[in-house]
Amino acid sequence: MLTLVLKDILTQKKKLWLIVFYGVFMHVALYSLGDAGAYGSATVGITYIFVLGACAHDDKNRSEILLNSLPISRNSLVMAKYLTSLWFLAIGLIASTLVGTVAHFTGLDRGLVDSETLGIMVFIGLLLVSFYYPVYFLFGYLKARYYHTLLFILAIFVPGLLATMANRVGLPGWLGYFLEWLNHSHGTMALGFIGAGLLLFIISLFISLKFYQKREFA
Repeated sequence: MLTLVLKDILTQKKKLWLIVFYGVFMHVALYSLGDAGAYGSATVGITYIFVLGACAHDDKNRSEILLNSLPISRNSLVMAKYLTSLWFLAIGLIASTLVGTVAHFTGLDRGLVDSETLGIMVFIGLLLVSFYYPVYFLFGYLKARYYHTLLFILAIFVPGLLATMANRVGLPGWLGYFLEWLNHSHGTMALGFIGAGLLLFIISLFISLKFYQKREFA
């Protein structure tokens, strides 16, 4: 399985320059979303590039057909993709944090990453992966291409739009009290986001395992 993970990582080494580009671009383009929105969007953008890049490489080279002809279990193929996505997410987290930190110390109006923002970054990244892979393993890369484009757009803009709507319209009383309590406990909020993301990630993994076992290749 480690060999499969390394394969996906090494096939994306030519795209390493995109880490800096996307990190800077997202922080600038989505500046109005605030710290959490910009940091989270940059993380998602970088994770998206590498996850889809690895899947596109397999599709282009028909690697799935080759790998399925070898004595490698389909479960191993699925789990390797999920493990690789965690590596790509870590790259996105580090790159987004570094870009935001540089922006902060150069005098731009960008806060440093706190535990709450970090939790949001991890959650959004895991959310993207969790919703993408089941569709990918069910239909394949080409059939899922429109879906993952829509998913990426939603992952980037929906959190910021929801926050804006909440500020304008207001929240139900019980939800307002709950969020106020979380705001006084940043560590709890961060752990909550990370825990929710990991739960979705695990559920997604089991769904993908089931889908891929039934997948047929021409």
